[in-house]
Order: sequence, then C-alpha cells, then structure tokens
Amino acid sequence: MFINQHANCKRVSGSQRLFGHSNAVPRAAGAKAGALGWWSNLRSFSLDRFAPSVGGGRLPIQRYLSLALLNRIAFFEFDQLRKLLPAVANKLPTDSLYDQTVGSEPQRNREVLQSWEAVKTLNDSLVADEQSKSLKNCSAAVAKAMTAYEAVQAASIRLDGKSNRNICNRWLKAFNYFATGGT
Repeated sequence: MFINQHANCKRVSGSQRLFGHSNAVPRAAGAKAGALGWWSNLRSFSLDRFAPSVGGGRLPIQRYLSLALLNRIAFFEFDQLRKLLPAVANKLPTDSLYDQTVGSEPQRNREVLQSWEAVKTLNDSLVADEQSKSLKNCSAAVAKAMTAYEAVQAASIRLDGKSNRNICNRWLKAFNYFATGGT
C-alpha cells in the first residue's frame, strides 16, 4: 500500500503526523514527512509481512519506481518496457543504475537510490501548500498512470501482480478517503 490507508495523516489539533514505513506520497495526504526503508520489502506497508512464511531464502526481486506508472515494477519488466514505451523511464540520474547491457538489473545495494530519488521527485511535483491541491495533483497523476498502463496493455506486455494497474484504483480510493476527511 502506498499510503497507509488506516492512518489519518491530516494535521489534527495542530499536531504533525510523520509517516514511517510508507512509500511515494504520504506528504500529499497531509503528513509533514515520510520515510521508506533501505530494502524493497521495507518500502511499503503490507500485512503480508505478518503472515507465516511460505518459503524462505530468496532475496526480493529488484524493482524500479516508475513515476509514469506510480508503481514499482520488476527490473526485468522495466527492461522490457523501456524499449517499447520510453515514457516509463523517469529520466533521472539514478536511472543509470539500471544498465540495459545487463538486463537493467541494478546492484542490490544501489537500487534504493533510484527509489529515493523517484520519491523525492514525485513529492516535489505533487505536494502543494494546500492539501486539497495536493490530492488533486495526485488524482491527475493517477489518471496519467492509468493511460500509461493502457499503453502497456496495448503493447501486449503482461506485468506481475505487484506491478500491474490495480494500484491505480487503490490510489484513487486512498486520495478520496483523505479528501473527504476519512468518511
């Protein structure tokens, strides 16, 4: 979940809310600050972390946070998409960590730099002085992401469950929740 929907990040009674263990746009929902983990399994909240393990020993798949898709896609999906749909790439300096000559797989300890830069860029572009404006910016970004996902589908590229367009509906639901004060 990109926004922890169960937590109300609005400023209440003059207090400030800080978000930890979140991803992408907590500031747009009214938080003073947000944080995300070093490793990919610590960059977003998921109840799956508390479920019994079905396996073990595997490292998480390296991912790329695409601003166009508002989602983290597997490096091999990014490798495929960047060739057919260049708009999926952020065109930020840390994109160079995803070298096409090696299938766009970054060094495991450097992947986080791309996520951090993308989150900062996303927050810089979406967060406004007024929360209502921020939420409108976010909704517009989701509409653009849905258009990008339509291009992915038109190119007959199938993304895995963590990378597909389902995130867009969750985003819209979360933004609506915050825009209406949690009702």
